[in-house]
Amino acid sequence: MYYMERSGADALPIVGLISLLMGLILGFQAIMQLKQFGANIYAADLVGLSVLRELGPLMTCILIAGRSGSAFAAEIGTMKVSEEVDALVTMGFEPIRFLVVPKVFALMAMTPLLTIYADFLGLVGGLFVGTTLGGLTVSAYLTQSYNAIGLWDVGQGLIKCEVFAIIVALVGCLRGFQVHGGAASVGRFTTSAVVTGIFLIIVTDAVFTLIFQYSGKRMNDAAPKEQTRRPLIQVRDVVVRYGPAVILNGVSFDVYEGEIFVILGGSGCGKSTLLRQIIGLERPAEGSILIDGEDITAAYGDERKRILRKIGTLFQSGALFGSMTLAENIALPLREYTDLPEDVIDMLVRLKLNMVNLSGYENHLPSEISGGMKKRAGLARAMALDPRILFATSPPRASIPSARPGSTTC
Repeated sequence: MYYMERSGADALPIVGLISLLMGLILGFQAIMQLKQFGANIYAADLVGLSVLRELGPLMTCILIAGRSGSAFAAEIGTMKVSEEVDALVTMGFEPIRFLVVPKVFALMAMTPLLTIYADFLGLVGGLFVGTTLGGLTVSAYLTQSYNAIGLWDVGQGLIKCEVFAIIVALVGCLRGFQVHGGAASVGRFTTSAVVTGIFLIIVTDAVFTLIFQYSGKRMNDAAPKEQTRRPLIQVRDVVVRYGPAVILNGVSFDVYEGEIFVILGGSGCGKSTLLRQIIGLERPAEGSILIDGEDITAAYGDERKRILRKIGTLFQSGALFGSMTLAENIALPLREYTDLPEDVIDMLVRLKLNMVNLSGYENHLPSEISGGMKKRAGLARAMALDPRILFATSPPRASIPSARPGSTTC
């Protein structure tokens, strides 16, 4: 309990202060860079992941190396110089069990708690900067952090800090046992314990970072290709008739996840007709169309709405609602299909408009902007719900940004 109090409770003030300042600094730097792109909200992601995965455990254990590692080395070194270690041996005590094991267990028990404490204050620092300088509300920041952070992110930091604790305790005790001579030797090996401990912490952190990153990539790469590259759109034997005229006859093809699929053809060949069947505006006379494995041609009511939510459509003229501003056009699907608070919706609207280079036009009506700008605003609305599939009847000349990683564009 003595070592737990010295290495844990007594370290709370300095660990808390440093962690809070690190969160403030990291949040400030993130906001200053991201606000140039209208992406202030992603400062929450950057701060949250950086603190939980790296800075929380790293800074905590560097401070422990300076406090506890040096204290362990000085204590054992002084005992070595004053022959207390020799006295333990002559009394039949094992120095390792008596002097080293309690210190190692104390650090292993207290370091995870200190790391969680440091993580919390680091996140608080980022929250303070995000709400004061980034123009974010508390609910928007917390919602974004909740969506970005997972238990594994916390787990990575806790795994690292346990290993760091063992390193700090063992290095401090080793340097203490290496003391020989007088007081000068105690000072020299105490300094060596701090320097060696910090060096090994950073090296170990780099190794763990590579292991976690590489193992995650290997797990993703090990997934069967049939799962990672499956058809998102399956058109099977589609026949479309308008009266006696057959426009499409037995059309079949697949569009795979992550593809940009282009339908080309002369005027009147049925390109728009085919697209209207796929996006659910019309139903074919024969055949089926599967969107992410669900047949949209046989879906009705709520089931059809659920399928359509996976689709974003950019119409040729933008198809914006003339009585609504650009911001209201983009917010419409977010308000209809999500339970997000208004401040988060406003943030997403600004982000989508920034993606199509229309920042500052939130309060403009469609009649107040050019035709090309209408198309870009229509693209922003099509991406409002981050659809898995994005359709464009006539895309703007600027390249279409992906709705999200792995999305498909037609």
